[in-house]
Amino acid sequence: MIKKLMWYNLFILTAAILFLAGCNNKGSDEKEHTEKPKEESVREDEHSNETALTDEQIKFMGIETQKLELQNISGYIKVNGEVMINPDQESKVGSIIPGRIKKIYVKEGSFVKAGQTIALIENLDLVNAQVEYMEAKHEYEHAKIEYERQLKLSNDNIGSKKQLSELKAEYEHAVVGMKSAEQKLVNYKVSKKRLENYEDTTVHTELQRYYPVTAPIAGNIVSRIATVGQFIEPTTDMFHIVNTSTVFVDLNVFEKDLPYISAGQKVSLEVSVDPYQVYEGTVSYFI
Repeated sequence: MIKKLMWYNLFILTAAILFLAGCNNKGSDEKEHTEKPKEESVREDEHSNETALTDEQIKFMGIETQKLELQNISGYIKVNGEVMINPDQESKVGSIIPGRIKKIYVKEGSFVKAGQTIALIENLDLVNAQVEYMEAKHEYEHAKIEYERQLKLSNDNIGSKKQLSELKAEYEHAVVGMKSAEQKLVNYKVSKKRLENYEDTTVHTELQRYYPVTAPIAGNIVSRIATVGQFIEPTTDMFHIVNTSTVFVDLNVFEKDLPYISAGQKVSLEVSVDPYQVYEGTVSYFI
């Protein structure tokens, strides 16, 4: 009887302990449940001013997003300078031979292409050079035929060596005369083709009588010094041509800005006469 009672009390004690433990857990759960709504309330207060947009709203409003990345921040330096003509795109044009200006095809402001004829010069030496070429050509062809004929006879042991030597000297002299006459045609800008079938050297009506003055570069005629009828010398300037498609700009940069300047950098230019037009260029060099 005593043993049974003690075991029962032990059971009650154990049950009481378990009951108390259960009560403690329940109290803890109730405390958590009571505190949790406070945290959620704080979070709701923090985001109370935020507005979430749907994908359709973002698309409709044209909002774009981009991943943040490290990038270089570019800047610019504002300086003053002076526009200069490219010396390789400027030419003062004249005639290489003296003569009288027969015709002028351009005026100030006209744009010309490289090789375009801009004036004609009349010179009797031009006609004489063509006559000299035709005579030299005729002499060359005759000397060549005679020399080749005598050379063939000499190879067949027919004919004298003296005659062959004389004909050879005449032929070589004709070759020199022919080359000299050809060079004059080149200097006077006369085509040999127009003289190939021209046999009569006494009739000069079909010969080229005028020397063409041509533009060495493409560009604009910024000045015209010559006039029709004027007699000019090879040292006389007739036209001034400038190609302004490319120009140099001499910029004045402060010493403190030099570390930020390097060859190849892009440059945007504005000129006072046309402030609304922006020209692009690159840094060629700096000193």
